[in-house]
Amino acid sequence: MEYTEMYRKLNFESAFIVFVKKNGDIRVMWATRDVSACSLWYGYLGNELQQHDNRCNINTGAIAVIDMEIGEVRAFRPDSVLYAQFIGQIHTKEQLENVASTFMAFKRSYQEANPNEVTFEML
Repeated sequence: MEYTEMYRKLNFESAFIVFVKKNGDIRVMWATRDVSACSLWYGYLGNELQQHDNRCNINTGAIAVIDMEIGEVRAFRPDSVLYAQFIGQIHTKEQLENVASTFMAFKRSYQEANPNEVTFEML
C-alpha cells in the first residue's frame, strides 16, 4: 500500500501492521492515527502525534501512529510493511477491548509462525 493511502486510512481506522524496523527486527503493531479511539484508553495523544508528524511525513517516508498496545507514538515506513490488516473504526471501549484481544492473538500467532528479524540471507 502506498504512503498516502495508508496515511489516510490510519487517520480514521486502526490496523494490525507487521513491518521491518531499521535494525532488521520485525515488529507487530496495532496502529492508528485516530486520536478519538486512542482517547478511550490513553487520553488525548494528539499533541504527541503532531510532534512526531513534524519529523515523520511524506518527505521522510515515515508515518507517525499511536501504538495502541503501549499508548505511545511510534513511526514506520510503508515501504517496510510486510502485512497490514485494517480493522475499521473504534467508537466504544467494548470495541476497543475486543480488538485488543484479537490483536494479542494475532501477534502471538504471527510471532510463533514467523522469524523475528530479516537477515541478508532472507533477501
